[in-house]
Amino acid sequence: MTYDEYQKNRHKTPYLLTIRAGSNFLYYFGERHSFNPEDTQWVEEKEFWDKFLSDTENQKRIVFVEGGKRPDEVDEKQSILKHGGMGLTTYFAHQAGIETYSPEPDEKWERSELEKEFTREQIQCYYFSRVVHQWGRKQNPKPVFEEYITHFLEGDKKESGWSDFDFSLESMKKIYVDIFHTAFNENNTDFFYSVVNPVELKTIVNKVSRASSEIRDKYIVGKIEEYIKQEYSIFAQYGCSHVVMQEPLLKEIFSESQKDWSDYYKATKAKPPRPLLVKAFEYVAEKNKAIDIGGGALNDTKYLLKQGFDVTVIDKSPLMEQEAKNIPSDRLHAFTVGFEDFDFLENEYDLASAMYALPFIDPAHFDSIFTKIKSSLKTGGIFCGQFFGERDEWSTNPKMTFHTKEQAENLLSDLEIISFKEEEKEDKTAKGDMKHWHIFHIIARKK
Repeated sequence: MTYDEYQKNRHKTPYLLTIRAGSNFLYYFGERHSFNPEDTQWVEEKEFWDKFLSDTENQKRIVFVEGGKRPDEVDEKQSILKHGGMGLTTYFAHQAGIETYSPEPDEKWERSELEKEFTREQIQCYYFSRVVHQWGRKQNPKPVFEEYITHFLEGDKKESGWSDFDFSLESMKKIYVDIFHTAFNENNTDFFYSVVNPVELKTIVNKVSRASSEIRDKYIVGKIEEYIKQEYSIFAQYGCSHVVMQEPLLKEIFSESQKDWSDYYKATKAKPPRPLLVKAFEYVAEKNKAIDIGGGALNDTKYLLKQGFDVTVIDKSPLMEQEAKNIPSDRLHAFTVGFEDFDFLENEYDLASAMYALPFIDPAHFDSIFTKIKSSLKTGGIFCGQFFGERDEWSTNPKMTFHTKEQAENLLSDLEIISFKEEEKEDKTAKGDMKHWHIFHIIARKK
């Protein structure tokens, strides 16, 4: 949904969304941000939460909260006073023994995306204004303003990577005056609400807010999709506008996700191991441990087992887990998990294979995951896999990662390149659809 469409949408607040995917559920509570324990929306949330617990009994469950994980407080009132609705949801989750998770993009990456359109002063003014507004909504007695804001500014300095930027409160007040041409007044809560509101574009900070919200919405939807594919039921809580904006895409994803993965597994299940993996095997000196990253229908995993490896395979699809149960081997260790959530042990593997898997990593996490993959290799260990190039037909997908030839070579600069082949072609996908491929096929050795 676009913001123009959102402005025409007359929705209820709080906004409650329930979507079912097979036997699993998404319960999505869109709150009006509040730190008031007497707000009647918390009664609605408790009823919504109880229904979630009832519908998802004996299922894998997880709770998503906005803006970082919250500590568990002594009771509901203190949870709301200190942390708002996210605190209350965290309290519910801890009482029920359910893990909480905050699916937010890496702040350094988000800022780098915003810098493509805005100055650092404009971007930091948005983050600053957002926290001032948050302080303004606190119930009395409010925390000391200077202490509250400085704590967040110190966090911004650490997370941003902007070592040459002045994050002091005095600097932020000056930037505020330069942008808004008015004296700074932390008690003007209505003003701060208006400038961080992504719906109306009255100021440059509103525009930053909208761009940030769009980045976050794409990331959140991606995480919901990922966990649903792992057969989790999810209770999520975000600000109301996020839920309304995400709803059309979420419904589309839920209707397609089960069919897409099933078709892919059927199409690839009987195929032989990838030729690049077979070629890479020739360069492996020690044949003890291997990892298959994005194992899919386990064709490559089966090949590695036949070669005598102890094989770890990771893939976020529950269909992989079902396939793994049909392989009677105590040398197979299967993990149904996203790449960013897997614990890559250092100096562990003689071979790391990632056949057509790495491009599907979210750009916000690609570099850190690939660094972990390289670190997981023993000295002399072999990496084989593919990057997708910038001219690939899927390159408009914001949830996938694509590279220029120079970028691909830079990622491999700390490895000994054995084979680096660039390929462009028109060919079918695993499901039979024609597309333009731009691929870098890689075999490399850890020095």
